[in-house]
Amino acid sequence: MFNSRYLVILLLCFTVGVGLNAQPLPDSVRAAFNGAKDDVQKGRILISYFDMNTDKNSLLPKLAALKTYFEAEKLPIMVDYVDLGISRQQSRGSEYGESLKELFRLLPKFEKRKDVYGIMVCNRHISYAYYAAADSGKTLYYDRITVAQALTVNSQNDIAVAYNNIAADMAEYGQFDSAYFYALRGVQVAERINNPILIAKTLSTMGEGYIARKKYDSALHYIRRSLPIAAIHSPMDHLYGLNDLAQLYYETHQNDSSIYYASAAVVLAGKIHLLNQLLRAYKYLYKSYKETGPIDSAYKYLQFSIAAQDSMYSAETTTQVQLVTFREQNREKEIQQQTTAFQNDIKIYGLMAGLLVFSVVGLLLYRNSQKEKNAKVLLQKKNETIERTLIQLTT
Repeated sequence: MFNSRYLVILLLCFTVGVGLNAQPLPDSVRAAFNGAKDDVQKGRILISYFDMNTDKNSLLPKLAALKTYFEAEKLPIMVDYVDLGISRQQSRGSEYGESLKELFRLLPKFEKRKDVYGIMVCNRHISYAYYAAADSGKTLYYDRITVAQALTVNSQNDIAVAYNNIAADMAEYGQFDSAYFYALRGVQVAERINNPILIAKTLSTMGEGYIARKKYDSALHYIRRSLPIAAIHSPMDHLYGLNDLAQLYYETHQNDSSIYYASAAVVLAGKIHLLNQLLRAYKYLYKSYKETGPIDSAYKYLQFSIAAQDSMYSAETTTQVQLVTFREQNREKEIQQQTTAFQNDIKIYGLMAGLLVFSVVGLLLYRNSQKEKNAKVLLQKKNETIERTLIQLTT
């Protein structure tokens, strides 16, 4: 199980063991990274590499080595992008609370830099973490934000991922019509750009949508199209597909087939350490054995599923999620308060400037009025003097 102490050990090890003159990246990725024109493009290359390898056990030590390298090279923006990758690995296990804490620390940094791509990825990873925390409302909230931001960034890969994520989550949460809407668009984008991993993901999501709607023939069609592609290109999506088949066959009362695919899912989930799918596989094994026997097997997998669920949703981690969510809500309130205060300041300063203008104008008018009054008095005195002089002359 991944935990923060393990990460610290890895960081210390790689601080000693990794040379600083060579980036710990594959040659092709290093070449693309070094040829990138700016930090945002470099960040895109890193995130693409992380996403391609997110279900490989070797990724975490590579992330630790990469973070050590960028820290030594004093490249804080690249460190932030690596931290995004690390947070994704945390939410794949049971440390989604730590993942959320890190992501809400990173988000203001990307916002301050006006890094639209980094903001989008950060929100996407927040959605992943809330999904791992079983918070459906927050998951869909950040899914929607990610879709809107992906369309703004206008990256076809990221648009397909955003469509797929919200479709999969909506299907799981029972919003079937909306799930189908997004899943279909995800498949269309993935096939247009001919990305095998995204094709496998989006086809699998279409299958899940049909399972949710009890249209099992259509579901089987899409899952069977997805599975061989995922088996080659993406163990994580292969695992989802195995569990999808376990679910489909259980719901169609083909328990032997459900047991077969759920057992395969348990093996693969153990290899890539994906706890939520391990829990899902255990549940279908328990349900199938409960109907077919032996009852001892049903009881065994019930115990396994309880242990897996306890590991994922411990009280301590749930509290962490609540605290992080509370901090983020406070941050949003503070931003809103600062915005409101700034707007009020503008109004006050505008009013003060208006009063100052009116005061200056009034003063000028008053001075002009006094000058005119004084001029009239002088003119009147002059006229009186002339009149007295004329009278004296006539007498």
